[in-house]
Parts: sequence; structure tokens; C-alpha cells
Amino acid sequence: MNDYFVLNRFYEREEIRQKCGLGFWGGIRFNSAQNLLVLFSNAHDDRPTSDYHGNIYKDYYDSAAGLFHYTGEGQKRDQTVSHGNKRLRDAKVDDTRVLFFRQYIPKGKLEYLGLVSVEYQTKEIQKDADGKNRNVVVFWLKLISGPLINDEEAIYREIDSDIETDPRSLSRISKAELDEEITKVSKQIAKQGPKIGKSVLKAKVRYQRLAKIVTLLKARFDDKCQVCSADHFKTKTGVYSEVHHLIPWSVSWDDTQENLVVICANCHRKFHRATDPERRKMFEQLTSNFPNVKFYAPSFLIGT
Repeated sequence: MNDYFVLNRFYEREEIRQKCGLGFWGGIRFNSAQNLLVLFSNAHDDRPTSDYHGNIYKDYYDSAAGLFHYTGEGQKRDQTVSHGNKRLRDAKVDDTRVLFFRQYIPKGKLEYLGLVSVEYQTKEIQKDADGKNRNVVVFWLKLISGPLINDEEAIYREIDSDIETDPRSLSRISKAELDEEITKVSKQIAKQGPKIGKSVLKAKVRYQRLAKIVTLLKARFDDKCQVCSADHFKTKTGVYSEVHHLIPWSVSWDDTQENLVVICANCHRKFHRATDPERRKMFEQLTSNFPNVKFYAPSFLIGT
């Protein structure tokens, strides 16, 4: 069943539900025919709207322990080890596969992080849907398969996956017009200065302006990777590519054109995980491909 999903790709909730044969409700959903358990870790948002139930849980990844903090099911009153919570607790004994999907932006897509196992469980006090203190069950999950991507990088990748350029909608826009609009928006962003929220998730204005310039950059460079010149592959909705911050946003808070490049997924991973000499070669290739753009110099260039 996990063959239906690609590690670290983002999926709509309904697509996951249909592929896994799941019911409509709950963060812990079970398919008895396939002995399959699917966990949804939704972005924290305790302000439900008419079309959205919100999420009172504040789950997170504990980098020191290498485990995910995952609150069991049950919105009100004390949680008990029953129903979905019992199935998750007994997953190892019952040889149940557990697929883990994580959301970073409310109402957004969910990233497939792979198979997980429960290392142990604890109890803690949390607020319920009515704001009252209650006991909850916390499962500490270990990732079995797939590379872990940090929250900030995953948010960028979700924005990337959400903005797949459609050539049909861009056929009447010239490259010169796109260059002019990109320059205009980039100057506006530079003039506004960094938009820093208490967390990346709460920086709504920053998310909106990043999405705007990402859309324009993808439209401009939707044919080939700006680094390796590989063709971006086509999807059902358009062309897939990713956008990388040369200087991480957590350091620079910069969403201007000089700090962003449109690249393929392979080059994106390399920029984050390759050795410094390899990344230097990539940056040199980028500047060689676009000699008229003054890209910001990443930290791995220091000392070269």
C-alpha cells in the first residue's frame, strides 16, 4: 500500500483516503482488510471555521530523541487507550503497517513521511476542544523509512508543490514581461523588509508574498532547472519544479529574486545535503548559466 505514495511528496487528504480505503473522519484511520493504519498529523490551528474543523493538537518532531510526538485521538474529555489509540498501541503486535502523513500549513496538503512504529507512549495534560485541561495519550513515533525533512524546508516544498505552472495559462506571457514583473515584485518585497512571525506557520503575509514570487519565477523558468538544465517533468496539472533559498530563510528572511532559484528536485536535495565542494560547483554552474543575475552567496562559499 505504501507503494502508492512517494516519500516526501505532498498529497491531498481525499487522495490519501481513497487510495487507502479509509473512512472520512479521524486522525487515526484503519483499513481492516489490509491491516493498515494511517496517521494524519495536522497543522495546529485551534480556530475552526464553517468548512474546517481546526486542530487543537500541538504535535512536533523531537530532533534530540529522533521521535515524533503524536497525540492520540479524542477531542474532548480524557483520552483512553481504545479505538484508534488501541490499534496504534498494538500495531507492532498485530503486525499492522502504519503510514504517517504530516501537514504544515492549515488546510494544506500532507507530506508522506513513510512507515512509523510506536517506540513508547506517555500521558500529558493538554487542552481539549472546549479549552479544559484533560489527560491525553501521546505516542512517540520512530520513522522506519525515508529521509526526514525539517519543518521549514517542508513548508517551502509544500509551497513548491502547490504551484505547478500550467503552460496553457502562460502561453500569452512573454519572458520579457515575466522578467519585468519579477523585478517589480522583488523590489516590493525588498522595500517591505523581512516578514517574521512567531513561527513560519504564523507568518501569513510572508507566505502570501513568497507564493506570489514563486509563481512568477516558476512561470519564467518552467522549462529547465536553473542549475543542471534538466527538463522539469510534466504532471497532470502542469510542470513540476521546486524553488530553493540560496541563503536559508531562517537566516536571511529574504524572499527576493536574488535569493531564489527554480531547480529540479535532485538539485534541491543536493543544495541541502551535498558536501560543500559539490554545492560550490552547483553555485558556479548557476552563475555561469545566468551571468546577469546577482545571486546571493550562500555560506558554503565562505573561504573559497
